Amino acid sequence: MAIRGIGVVSALGEGREALSHALRSASCGVTRHERFAGAPFTSAFAGAAGITPREDVARDVQLAREAAARCIADAGVEHTALRDVAVVLGVGAGGGGEPIELRDPPVGARLLGERPARVTDIVADELGFDGPRLSLMTACSSSATALGVALDLLRSGRARWALAGGVEPLSRLTYGGFSALRALDPAPCRPFDRTRAGLNLGEAAAMMLLERADVLAPDDLALLGYGTSADAHHMTAPHPEGRGAAAAMSAALRDAGLAPAQVDYVNAHGTATQRGDAAEAAALRTVFGDHPVVVSSTKGATGHTLGAAGALECSICAVALREGFFPPTVGLESLDACADGLDIVRGAAREGAPRVALSNSFAFGGTNTSVVLGAWS
Repeated sequence: MAIRGIGVVSALGEGREALSHALRSASCGVTRHERFAGAPFTSAFAGAAGITPREDVARDVQLAREAAARCIADAGVEHTALRDVAVVLGVGAGGGGEPIELRDPPVGARLLGERPARVTDIVADELGFDGPRLSLMTACSSSATALGVALDLLRSGRARWALAGGVEPLSRLTYGGFSALRALDPAPCRPFDRTRAGLNLGEAAAMMLLERADVLAPDDLALLGYGTSADAHHMTAPHPEGRGAAAAMSAALRDAGLAPAQVDYVNAHGTATQRGDAAEAAALRTVFGDHPVVVSSTKGATGHTLGAAGALECSICAVALREGFFPPTVGLESLDACADGLDIVRGAAREGAPRVALSNSFAFGGTNTSVVLGAWS
């Protein structure tokens, strides 16, 4: 299915060009935020989008509107000309952001009116899209799964177009939860580094406009396949051998009709937790063996955007494939032994000519999704 446009709002800026520039220059969007300084929080670092919050609009709606508008503009189409459009969004942790949390406790109709899935309805209604609407909550794999479900809708003929992705605002509720888990690094995070000490949270909205196209040009980018798994090993810890992660990657490659040796780049889930990075590294070795696939985690640049991470990182893959480079792993200085044998990009972005990319999104509870993108052939 052809990728006609991408729309991104994150700590690295708004839009495709800003994202590309930030990735190529190894920029870090993770900074210190005073609203998270001090108890009960264990870190003040986060990746916040640069759009000024509004008192009258929930943060998730604000971010989603901006990403959707940029996605349609990037595709070069008028939204009023599109018909048979599905809207499939991952809503992650399900929080509307600070404007909702700081109101009086919602009750009755207000609770219903502020349901997490409402953002999908708002985006679809404002754009006039009357196709299927789906909202997914599978924690950190939400928006990657949304892309996969959109792919299924297009393949089955239930829609001609799909606006798919996800949104996740920063909120003190979510930040407090990760603080309670002792999962946050008090400094900027360092994926796959031997000194890594946890993740940084971030916020983002990222969407793709997908088309069920009868004919694709040789230089078109396409969503080629996806795979999911549920390893159910532990509520928060992955299987130490990465069995669920490996199963999701293998399923995605089967769905795309590709062999591991045909993948040029993997955007790792890579959150900079001790167990998570080690398990994913083991899974990568299981799936790719001796194939010298290039790997990086971009969460050191964006923060972990939870429900938006999958769509954000698929958008990063799309930019890298289109422009011919491998994004760097911001924060990585000393590669941990768990990643021995993996070609992980550190320092600056690496020039190249990737044709196929795989993006990983692994969630608490063992809900794993991998997505394959590539230049059509």
